[in-house]
Amino acid sequence: MSSIVIHQPEYFPWINLFFKMLKCDKFIFLDNVQYLRRGFQNRNIIGNNGRSFYITVPIKYAPRETLIREIEIDNSKKWIDEHIKNLHNCYKKTKFFKSIIILLENEYAKSYKYLNELNQGLIKMLANNMEIKCKFFSSSDLDVSGAKSDLIFNICEKIGARKYITGTESANYLDEEKFKKNEIKIMYLKKKEIIYQQKNSEKNFIKDLSVLDFLFNLGFEGFRKIKI
Repeated sequence: MSSIVIHQPEYFPWINLFFKMLKCDKFIFLDNVQYLRRGFQNRNIIGNNGRSFYITVPIKYAPRETLIREIEIDNSKKWIDEHIKNLHNCYKKTKFFKSIIILLENEYAKSYKYLNELNQGLIKMLANNMEIKCKFFSSSDLDVSGAKSDLIFNICEKIGARKYITGTESANYLDEEKFKKNEIKIMYLKKKEIIYQQKNSEKNFIKDLSVLDFLFNLGFEGFRKIKI
């Protein structure tokens, strides 16, 4: 049974997204929808000493209706140097800092022009090191249309999925009857709470951070050991 996950390409998303990847055959980057301002597409959260804060990729001005795949990075700003500096400040004492930061610097060195390409490149690189086996696709390459539930359903139909894996919040808008009628099973996954030792915040655990926080502290091997 072919199973898929569909998610917008985010900048270092939280670890729960990678747990979903472990359960699917195909992962679809939803990049042909409107770019969401103040979301997690060009920023995410890191932490240190009980505090959390954003690292943000600067983007060029674009009209509100601009699609995710069309958003350009403002590389006139030295944001990569800033992000690497912030990661050093937060995570230099963690066990896996050196091995992870080298991978990130190598990916940054590709000098991406578009935010979508940057996010996909980073996510694929991390997933590969986690030994996640799903295949990656972009919705913009599938020639599908629609909005909300219809768009998700059309992607499932286009790619021949028999199971759609998603978070519990999707129940608020999915047309479950339509999926059932077309023999596509919806599998809702609850958010998994992962508590681990944070070398960067030993007194107060900071939750809901970017996947980077987990990886700097526990490494790729730590991810592979978690049972989902």
